[in-house]
Amino acid sequence: MDKNQIIGIVLMVLLYIGYIWYTTPTEEDRLAAIAAQEQQIEQARLDSIAAVEEAEFQAQLREQPLASDTTSTEALDASLVRRFGGLASAALGEDQTYTLASEGVTATFSSRGGLLSGAELTGYTRYQSEELVRLWKEENSAMTVAFEFNEVAGELNL
Repeated sequence: MDKNQIIGIVLMVLLYIGYIWYTTPTEEDRLAAIAAQEQQIEQARLDSIAAVEEAEFQAQLREQPLASDTTSTEALDASLVRRFGGLASAALGEDQTYTLASEGVTATFSSRGGLLSGAELTGYTRYQSEELVRLWKEENSAMTVAFEFNEVAGELNL
């Protein structure tokens, strides 16, 4: 091994050590990353609690029989009015689907929120099949739209 090879190896080792030293996070970066991770964990915990409360609320809505067909907010349960505000009458009811068809696409809409629940291309079939091409599968995806109203306590997700 001659002198040039030794100098080259030493320079490569110095470059590697300098790169490691330069790219290591500072203590502030580590603390910020830990705080962000803790915040994500707390947000996930709050989201799971909200999901459980929403499921309990929906179960409570299904258990309560409707006394009449009135849609005024005075006749509705106080918990519905507190949760949905002026939209309390829309919280009750059946989810129906409506279909719109054109030359190229057939779209299916949900009556709860007016969300697009399905779409098929009418002129196209899947490869080696007679099944129409669906733009997405309802069981594998979910479209949610969150609305914010001043009188509704919290986020209203249809």
